[in-house]
Formats: sequence, C-alpha cells, structure tokens
Amino acid sequence: MAKNARGFTLIELMVVVAVIGVLAAIAVPQYRDYMVRSKVTEALSLVRPYQLDVTEALAGLSAMPESQVALDAQYVASLSVNDEGTIDVTTRMTGARVDPALRFTPDSQGWVCSLTQGLPRHVPSECRATVGPYTISELDGLNYDNLNLGLQGNYTGERKEIAIPATFSGQALEQIHQDVFANAGLTSVSFDSASNLTRIHARAFQSNELTEVRLPDSLTRIDWGAFSNNSNLNRVTIGANVTTIEGNAFPGGDRFSDAYRANNGGAGTYERQQDGTWVKVTS
Repeated sequence: MAKNARGFTLIELMVVVAVIGVLAAIAVPQYRDYMVRSKVTEALSLVRPYQLDVTEALAGLSAMPESQVALDAQYVASLSVNDEGTIDVTTRMTGARVDPALRFTPDSQGWVCSLTQGLPRHVPSECRATVGPYTISELDGLNYDNLNLGLQGNYTGERKEIAIPATFSGQALEQIHQDVFANAGLTSVSFDSASNLTRIHARAFQSNELTEVRLPDSLTRIDWGAFSNNSNLNRVTIGANVTTIEGNAFPGGDRFSDAYRANNGGAGTYERQQDGTWVKVTS
C-alpha cells in the first residue's frame, strides 16, 4: 500500500520561524520590562518609610534621617538622604550596563520620582508620576454620610497607598464607617495634618497589609477590630485625645488597649513585640 506521507514545505518552515521570531521580539522586551518594574517596585516600597521621616523633618517634627542608610535588600544597593530631604536610590540589576538610579524629591504636592540613570524611559511609568499616597475620592466606591459626617461604602480603588483627606465631598470628614477599607490590600494609610477625624468604626481597616499607622490627633475613638488582621502592623502612633479603644482594635487582641491604658500609656508611638504585646517607645 502506498503511504500518503508528506513533510513540511520550505514556505511552511519559513512561516514557523517567522512566527517564533515575532513572538520572541515581543516577549523578550516585555520580560525585561517586567524585571525592571519589579526592581523599581522594591525601590518604591523601601523608600516610603524614609519619605514619612523626611516629611516630618521638613515640618519641624523630627530630625532629618541619616544621610546614608544601611539596607538589607535584594535589588536596592544604596539609599541616601540629603539635607533638603531628597532621597537617592541605586538598584543593582544582573546584566545591567548601568545600575538604575531613582531620585525622590519632596514638593508641595507630595513627592516626585525621577530617573537619574540606567532605566528605559518607557518602562517605569510609576516613577514619572507623582509618588506618594493617593488621596481617596468618590471615584473609589466611597460616599459621604451627611447624617453621621462620615465615610461609607467599600474602597474599590487600585492604589494601595492611600491618604485620608480632612474633607470629603466638601464636608468635614469626622468618621470612617464599618468595613470601608477592609480587605482592600492596603499597604499604607496616612491622614491629613488638618484631619477632622474623631472615630474609626469597627473593621474599617481590617485585613490589609499595613505595617505602620500614624493616627491623627483629632481621633477620640477606635472601635472593635478597626485594624485587626494586619499581621505586619508593628508600629502605631496615637494622639492624646483618644478616650475609647475597643477590643481587638489592633493585632494582638486587647494587648494594645491594655498598653494604652497602662501607667506608661497614653499618647505616643507603640511597637509590637515578638510575643504579641505592645510597648510604648516614644511619647
């Protein structure tokens, strides 16, 4: 019996090779861009605590951070702060001809990130924009409760570093209601220096990825579970006007409220210890 077998023609082989070439031309730059973005993301995450310190220093609340900062990071090689608060970050990248470097400069709008060397201009769009907390708005699934002067709804915004303004929809923002920011993947939350906030309701910031919270001095009440299930939340700064902290407000059950009510409690900064207890470290 005759076999009706045939191989690939030259044209078919050329088409396959061309397709592979096109896919490689698309995939390789995208992978390289992805790797660069991952390095920039680490740089952005590492620099944010120093941005908070610089902001406080420029406001006269503390001293400027040390000029050279020792880091234990995978991709960020060095971080330095000058007397004006500008932060320079150098990253290390395997195979890079020039180590990428970023500069963070404080201004009246927050922080501006610029590239000083080694990164393709089309890659880190995160760095060309203003870097800093994103101020929430009505576009994020939130609305204003005129009866209780508070924020309600469920945060649907994409930004994970948010700023809570002193006013919302043109009204003084005095309360944040239940579950508004729960399970939102937040990594940072800050409050306006002129904040009117007096109460944070139950579970308002529950189950996020916060590491530090600096609450406004206007705050008087924190309800049950307001910041619970933030497993990496190890530092909280709280003002002198707080009169009520309900159970499980912070990780560790009632241990934070116990420390706040203790003889050495009150306004100040608290840090969570390895055993889960909270200890006041600064007044």
